Amino acid sequence: MRIFPKLTLNQWTIAIYIIINIGLYYAKFQSIITLSYLVLLLGFLNNLVRQHKCFNKNFIFATVFFLFYCFISVIWAESSLYAKNNVTVLLKTVLPTIILVSLIHSKTDFKIALKSFAFASFLYSLLFIPLVDISELQDARITEAIESDEFVPNVNVISMCSSFACMLFAFYGMSEKKIYQFIIAIVSFIITVILGSRKSLLAIFVFLAILFYKSKSKNKSKLIGYLTFAIIAMIIVVPKEYLEFIVERFNVFQFFISGDTSVIDESDNNRIDMLKHGMMYFLDRPILGNGFMNFAVRFFDDGYMLTYSHNNFIELLSGLGVFGFIIYYIPYYLIFKNIKRGKSNKWLVLIGALLIAVLFNSFFIVFITTRFMWFLVAILYAGSRYCKYDISVFE
Repeated sequence: MRIFPKLTLNQWTIAIYIIINIGLYYAKFQSIITLSYLVLLLGFLNNLVRQHKCFNKNFIFATVFFLFYCFISVIWAESSLYAKNNVTVLLKTVLPTIILVSLIHSKTDFKIALKSFAFASFLYSLLFIPLVDISELQDARITEAIESDEFVPNVNVISMCSSFACMLFAFYGMSEKKIYQFIIAIVSFIITVILGSRKSLLAIFVFLAILFYKSKSKNKSKLIGYLTFAIIAMIIVVPKEYLEFIVERFNVFQFFISGDTSVIDESDNNRIDMLKHGMMYFLDRPILGNGFMNFAVRFFDDGYMLTYSHNNFIELLSGLGVFGFIIYYIPYYLIFKNIKRGKSNKWLVLIGALLIAVLFNSFFIVFITTRFMWFLVAILYAGSRYCKYDISVFE
């Protein structure tokens, strides 16, 4: 069974780098991760020599512009040191993203990058499962201290990976009709449930709703069938007590309907406080903001813990103001623009659905410096360019 077609050297570089730098991004693989950077650099140099030009310049320009703006925001930041440290983290994410997107210069390159991303996301979340004890509820379900492994990320980031793996393999299963792809999609769905992330579960259903709307009746029946099978598998695999805990976490929606704060837990109350404070910080400095990622500094000064806002929009607005917010979302605008101008096909449907899922996640988590999301948006941008005139239909 051939997962990838015959690859060029450039495509091998893309696949190897993505699979290692996302799928194996744990401390125990540090030597392999370091090697992947060398592979990426050599691939970039080889591409530069052969092609004599840089591809996806608009994405690269917008990304560099955003990085530069974040850097100069250190000047007026509430805490220059805090802003500078986060700009350094952003730089370590953005540079590989720029190199990676410059290697994607055809429709085939995009498809290889996206499929590599799908496998890497699944692998990354799968390797995290030993850290989860589903016999425990709430935060105790994460059994290994993060301090023991600097590359063990936030559980919300892991759940994003598993949810996007589920989305992509659901699409591949419907498009390429291979049973192993549906199996991976179902396993990814169960992993997302085990991780207990509401936003990731909802993002999956938002994505599937778009696919359902865009697909023909035959595929709609298949999608319903496989989703039903995934839910049955989840009920069988996941203990009843844990499922009840997950269902209880969705009580927050009663708050939006009734306004009754008794139905939400302490974590949700904290997030509501963060949103209110974030809007207040934004209104204090609406144009330039309080400095890159400086929501945490102001929140701490107001007597709370030093933490991000749990909302990508609020984090951008409070930290970088309207100006920085617009710059950050330029690549998203360019993707939607390419989709609108392109010929309707299955790849543009997929790209649009994935980008909507990314935006949905933006309401619940901050990923301004997260490698995973930068890679995904870069791949989607390249795909929106090279698949504009693809003739494949979404059946």
